[in-house]
Amino acid sequence: MARQKDNQSEERPFSYIKKPLAALGYPCLGLTLSALFLGGAGMALSVRNQGNTPMPALAMCFCSLLLSVSALLYGRKALKEEEKNYILARIGMIVSGLLLIWWLVMILLGVKR
Repeated sequence: MARQKDNQSEERPFSYIKKPLAALGYPCLGLTLSALFLGGAGMALSVRNQGNTPMPALAMCFCSLLLSVSALLYGRKALKEEEKNYILARIGMIVSGLLLIWWLVMILLGVKR
């Protein structure tokens, strides 16, 4: 028995061509992961010393702030690339944006006290 073709199954052709990832998405995600690592290490040192934060922990936290800003800039440049897959840049920008907000709130709380 012959099979009849449905018009519903031929509505959208499947594309086998995969869009390449944005080239600047990799540095964006790498900077975000380094910022998370440095921020977590700085906070852990601060908690371990019961709030008496040593200078290396402050340097780690400040570097985390700078790395999150630079990750946002790389992510913005990655989104300007044409015909690319932006998933790495979007993930990096979301996480680094949240980390930047976290550091700004921590700075404002520290200044207020």
